[in-house]
Amino acid sequence: MAGTVGAVNCTFLHGEITPLTERVMPFQRLGIDGFGAQLLGKGESEFRLTAVQYGSDATVRAWATSIRALKGATLPVTITVDQGTAVPFCLITAVSELRRTERFDDGAGDTRGELSIAGVVTN
Repeated sequence: MAGTVGAVNCTFLHGEITPLTERVMPFQRLGIDGFGAQLLGKGESEFRLTAVQYGSDATVRAWATSIRALKGATLPVTITVDQGTAVPFCLITAVSELRRTERFDDGAGDTRGELSIAGVVTN
């Protein structure tokens, strides 16, 4: 099943994006028995995905450029992973260099491109 990063289609988009969860910081005070807890708000939603695209060499390079352009975008990006789960409000913080592999069969294309995408879910 294909995935999308914003409006950019991927042959495969592997990984999991966890939703925002409440963060709790436990603490102890001198002279007082037990622990306390402070709620810090929602967070801990970092993710790392692997995006794969098959096609001609020019198509794969254009695909990688399109995804790199979404890094640090001021508008949040909606990402749909292979399982069909769409997650809105994603901020892409890092995109790896394109790793290309030439293919020599009559499959879906003659080049396989792969990118690692890191980011966080925002509010």
